[in-house]
Amino acid sequence: MTTRAMSPLQQRMLEDMQLRGLSARTQEAYARAVWQLAQHYQRRPDQLGDEELRQYFLYLIPGERRDIVNSVRRQMGRGYFPHLCSLS
Repeated sequence: MTTRAMSPLQQRMLEDMQLRGLSARTQEAYARAVWQLAQHYQRRPDQLGDEELRQYFLYLIPGERRDIVNSVRRQMGRGYFPHLCSLS
């Protein structure tokens, strides 16, 4: 089995969640939500701007994917996307 190297941003996010004492399931949910955001735009989350995140939230809401919206917003509030916090 091969393991994929973690980016510095992913490593920081994982470490910060561990320091906060988040459960493994919560960590997985947050990581999945951020991964889905990155996949949607085919770019790293820290390369996205305010309007892109706003559009992503609008894209998610009609499909009742609020769990993803809430996970990404929680991550924003924790400082992973400080330039996007005005949207949370």
